[in-house]
Amino acid sequence: SQYVEVLCQEIAMTPAFGQPLKTIFFGGGTPSLLSTEQLQRILRELEQHFGIESGAEISMEIDPATFDLAHIAGYSSAGVNRVSLGVQAFQEELLQRAGRSHSVEDIFAAVELIHQVEIPEFSLDLISGLPHQSLDQWQDSLLKAIALLPTHISIYDLTIEPGTAFGRYYKPGDTPLPTDEATVKMYQMGQQVLTGAGYE
Repeated sequence: SQYVEVLCQEIAMTPAFGQPLKTIFFGGGTPSLLSTEQLQRILRELEQHFGIESGAEISMEIDPATFDLAHIAGYSSAGVNRVSLGVQAFQEELLQRAGRSHSVEDIFAAVELIHQVEIPEFSLDLISGLPHQSLDQWQDSLLKAIALLPTHISIYDLTIEPGTAFGRYYKPGDTPLPTDEATVKMYQMGQQVLTGAGYE
């Protein structure tokens, strides 16, 4: 609540551009921890201060297992029309090693909720270069992501930031992280598999 209060104050103090917003992106961290009311308040502040163009893309990053049907329906009614789902991998052991709080079952349940609410656009995020991740596992994640028919798929190579919990366990270049050669192969495989499935 305090964060939302300060954010709305910051919006009010930011000079307006003279034209309404065409896109609004709630991302980084886990914005799906916001309640529907908190999201509505932020959007109301943006509307009053900047204006929001009719048909603007309002996108939100969400993690599986951080929302239920009422939650995602509330976001949709508030105006969210694109969801970016932080899947990361489709193997339980990789999700656990990456410190993710969701399971593979949670991923499929989350996509089902997105379909139920009929949010028109949704994307999936995958991470390559995870500890102990093999090329076969990476291919499996790509194919499972494609099978869910998202409108967009983002793939990221793991970046280990110093000072984070992940950075305390793993150092760049050390096992069990894949070698640079293996992560290059993962990138190439991602490009080939996704373009082969019709993604640009």
